[in-house]
Amino acid sequence: MHLAAAHGLRVLALAGPQDALRTGPWPLADAHAIVRSATPPACAPCLSHRCRHAEGPVCMSALRAADVLAAAARAR
Repeated sequence: MHLAAAHGLRVLALAGPQDALRTGPWPLADAHAIVRSATPPACAPCLSHRCRHAEGPVCMSALRAADVLAAAARAR
């Protein structure tokens, strides 16, 4: 993601527990798209390397394919 953004390519980033403004593609421009869960848990963003949520890595498992596909279509 970072290499692609550095070379001027558009990036579609799937943001889980990280803060996309802090760790997402830079510079955060209109060309880049960030997809997060529609209902992120209260603990997000946690920036943890291991999920401590009782239900597991819900930040990533709650991402819907339809949201990712819609973001990709908008980025064209």
